[in-house]
Amino acid sequence: MSHQAPFPVVATALSPSAVRITWGIPEDQPATVQVRRDSPPTARIIAELDATQYEYDEVGLQADTLYSYSVSAVYPDGDILWGSGQGGSNTARTLPGPTPPGGGGGGGGGGGGPTPAEPVTNAVAVASSWNHVHLSWENPSSGASSIEIWRWNEPWSLASEQKWYGLPAAATTFDDGPEQGPDGQPTPVPRTSYMYKVNRTNPVGSQPVNTNQVTTPGKPLAPWRHSGAALQGGFGHWGNYEMVLPVGDHLAHYWRDNDTPGLPWHGPTELPPPPHGPQGPGRFVLPVTFSAAAVLQDNADAGPGNLAVVAVAATAGGTYLTGYSRDDAGWHGPTQLLADGQGIADATGCPGFIQGTFGNHGNYELVVPVGDHLAHYWRDNDSPGQPWHGPTELPAPAPGSLRPGLAELPITFRDVSLIQTNLGDNQALDVMACAQNTAGDQILLRYTRDTAGWGLPHLVIADGTPITGLSEPG
Repeated sequence: MSHQAPFPVVATALSPSAVRITWGIPEDQPATVQVRRDSPPTARIIAELDATQYEYDEVGLQADTLYSYSVSAVYPDGDILWGSGQGGSNTARTLPGPTPPGGGGGGGGGGGGPTPAEPVTNAVAVASSWNHVHLSWENPSSGASSIEIWRWNEPWSLASEQKWYGLPAAATTFDDGPEQGPDGQPTPVPRTSYMYKVNRTNPVGSQPVNTNQVTTPGKPLAPWRHSGAALQGGFGHWGNYEMVLPVGDHLAHYWRDNDTPGLPWHGPTELPPPPHGPQGPGRFVLPVTFSAAAVLQDNADAGPGNLAVVAVAATAGGTYLTGYSRDDAGWHGPTQLLADGQGIADATGCPGFIQGTFGNHGNYELVVPVGDHLAHYWRDNDSPGQPWHGPTELPAPAPGSLRPGLAELPITFRDVSLIQTNLGDNQALDVMACAQNTAGDQILLRYTRDTAGWGLPHLVIADGTPITGLSEPG
């Protein structure tokens, strides 16, 4: 196997008696790295370090003296590759000034003269959330002028390095996150491995200490999961209200600013009109009349997430479900929703639409009222193209399974509300569906899907009485 040498090696004078050596970490994971001072007077290895280190300070050197360095990568198979500089970058002349008594030895101090600040101990990094890492360490008793925090992430190269300055010398913690992150530096992102260096410094030099490697978890599913035409989203400090309403031949987006006194509503923003053309995937025979909409905000890996809308659109060619999305660039769509190549059609009311916990990124779950039954669809958010699948038809109530006089069959379903419960271990889907029986009763039925699949519906009973008499739509 062909291995890589550390490159480039860069030497930088810190003081009359100290030089800092840095290098690029090879991507093929050596076991250790060695730092060698090539001259003067003769070549010798001055440090052997963990392979994640990319910096070393040699102290106790002679003032106004030119020093040259190389760094090797030592691999488990015994291969050792030495890397040097580019254009003389691996050489540095110490600054003019007095040399510490006994100077010139390098690597461990200069016999009683000024020395770099002692390193911290017990440096630990803990990922406390998807965008927050907490650092802690212990300081030695000797003084220092400041503490620097460095961060880098996979593939552990100098290109990913980011530096923060100016922590007080007595600091023992640092929070890398949106609340306390340094100005102009990006905060951690989900599912990313980071490592930090805590560098205690004084005018002579420093001795950095690496923390453990830490990996941030995935962003939790958005707390605004729901179904319906309105939600409280993640935009703004307090979370603005977002609402999408059907208004005849278009959809209108409104939002309430929950950060401003008086909580004013703004809008409408009209969503793009459907494309006109022969009936087919993504095309609509105009005119189109929108009758219902359900909106969610997803759990994007960064930022507050995008809005997604599923709307019922009636055309001369039939009734179809259409999809919109909104990102930083604005609203996109509509597109006719296709599940396994077939349009999702014939909705008789407002669908239930959420982002659930199934899959790594949280699949979309959709339950559509279709006349005498409900149909379940889901979008695979882990697969390229994020395809929709379905339908799975929810079971019809068995004759006599519901209370006599309240559920004469057949039943016609209209509006649906969908949630995913956090009760128990199976994260069941829960559906509340408005339906009308042959006697004209407007009733409320509940379905649940667990690991065994969709169960039979039940009347929703409140304090011993079925919920009935619901108003019919417009």
